[in-house]
Amino acid sequence: MRNLILSILSILALLIPPLSLAAQSGQFETITPNIRIELQLQSLTPDFNGDGVVDFADFLKFVGQFGTRQGDGRYEAKYDLDSDGAIDFGDFLIFSSNFGKETSTPNNEGSTATVTIPDTNLRVAIETALHKASGAPITREEMASLTRLDAPGKNIRDLTGLEFATGLTRLALDENHISDVSPLSGMNNLKSLQLGYNMISDVSPLSDLNSLEHLNLNANVISDISALS
Repeated sequence: MRNLILSILSILALLIPPLSLAAQSGQFETITPNIRIELQLQSLTPDFNGDGVVDFADFLKFVGQFGTRQGDGRYEAKYDLDSDGAIDFGDFLIFSSNFGKETSTPNNEGSTATVTIPDTNLRVAIETALHKASGAPITREEMASLTRLDAPGKNIRDLTGLEFATGLTRLALDENHISDVSPLSGMNNLKSLQLGYNMISDVSPLSDLNSLEHLNLNANVISDISALS
């Protein structure tokens, strides 16, 4: 079975435009005429179902997400292995290099892995909530320990990284510049979500937040709320 999957992965690789790869210090640099992507191979292990091995079940999950990106309503951050906002060839390289390997932390999804938070203002808010020094590494385990985050009016634009704060029960992000709420799609413990006065148009990522008791979306650019019905 392993050889079959590796053959499939090889075939998929042939269907994607060739890229020039150069290994340096544990990283791969993928270079195209207009794109430069750095893949941090050490950040995640693609054992998506947490059974301790990267296998066919994980392959099926990955294929189902391939080609999605933040904001399209289907994107799930745990499949974005290089955390660039799109599940693409870079993630494929990481997955294929790990196929068949056992993971060291089954059912834990790399709780000690460092979380990337590109938005400086969001990072400051999270550092404050976690009582972390500025610039100190933030792990998935620490993110999951957050139960409340209040950051209204902080000029936050990008929520990438917040998807790991799965323990949040209250999140207040009013009066920011947020347009993409897909990182919130897996926050099933949220009871209160304040997103008023932002730039949100697509609320479909919030459709499965079944624990919500209070949701504020005032003063956004939403034209269709059917996903929340």
